[in-house]
Amino acid sequence: MKITVGGHEVEGTAEEVAKLLALMSGGVGSPRSEVAPVRKAVALVDGASPFVSEDLAFAVLTRRELGETHVKMLRKLDEADDKWTTAPELQRALDLSTREFAGVLGAFGRRLSNTPGAGSRSFFDQYWDPENGYNLYRLPPSVRAALRKAKVV
Repeated sequence: MKITVGGHEVEGTAEEVAKLLALMSGGVGSPRSEVAPVRKAVALVDGASPFVSEDLAFAVLTRRELGETHVKMLRKLDEADDKWTTAPELQRALDLSTREFAGVLGAFGRRLSNTPGAGSRSFFDQYWDPENGYNLYRLPPSVRAALRKAKVV
């Protein structure tokens, strides 16, 4: 069976596809500790990581000087290791309103998209929590390694 999910063609048995769709929708079998299943599912389908490589993350971090707020945000996410950090937690740590935080993320998105080679890879692992109405964030291992290499943490 083949279906298209989020612009990616997925192939598997009916049971496998049903399980994938349930994970993606946060349905049965989707533990809250394992969020952002769409990216994981896509990575499993095409064999490529949805995240930037360590080298690309290093280029994103070093092509221009990082602002103080971006450094604080990256350090806060790095401190959490592979655990999720909520948007409200980041906003409190950075002393930002929701709008200001959105601006900080937008500026970082421009930094990423204007770095040669970025393509559609993501710098953050991110998940929208529909129950609470906010995003959760964490850093993939490639980014955490690049933070150390760039001496941000």
